[in-house]
Amino acid sequence: MKSIFENPIKLVGATIVLSVASFAAVAVLPFCGLDLHGAHAHTQAPEDPLVLKGHEVYYEAGCQSCHTQNIRPFKAEVVRFTNVEKYANTYSADAKELVFFTPSVMGSRRIGPDLAAAASKYTKEGLTELLQSKEGLHSFTHLFAGEEAGGSMQPLRMSWKIRWMMNAGIPFSDPYQRGVFDRLDESTRGDALVAYLLFLGKRNLSYESQFYKQ
Repeated sequence: MKSIFENPIKLVGATIVLSVASFAAVAVLPFCGLDLHGAHAHTQAPEDPLVLKGHEVYYEAGCQSCHTQNIRPFKAEVVRFTNVEKYANTYSADAKELVFFTPSVMGSRRIGPDLAAAASKYTKEGLTELLQSKEGLHSFTHLFAGEEAGGSMQPLRMSWKIRWMMNAGIPFSDPYQRGVFDRLDESTRGDALVAYLLFLGKRNLSYESQFYKQ
């Protein structure tokens, strides 16, 4: 009896089966058990579809290359550096909190400030002024240009993205998908980025209120 390595047909078949099994184990099975209907606020879809567009703008601008957005410290850090019994809860993040945002933009280098913490200190007007300031390291004035200046929001693309995510089991709704058109048509890419940063800041403050026991 020939070894599988000596039979090209069996080798190709085994390779295909192994590839499919590996893909299922890495990309499918980890998400099959996610409970997306929990009571925790961070498992709910953003109320404003503009936040989802802001996530795209954040990714396209490359913000994740220099900034993190660690809403919570790692549990190991909390246990190591904090008096847990006296000051802190040890709730840590899990995959379902990020399920509405793809691709991931958490970031791993902190060349600039952590944007979740920074955004929690600003109002909408303050963030808008900061992003358009010419005195900072970066100026994003071009993001606030209207569609006539090339700042297309592409609401149809965002609508189809939400539909794709719904088909994958993410709990969006049909009215949410339809609301994308009106919300994006009246806004700029800069408005979307501000909305996303404010969303991060709100989550950061929400976590801090749960983190400290005293």
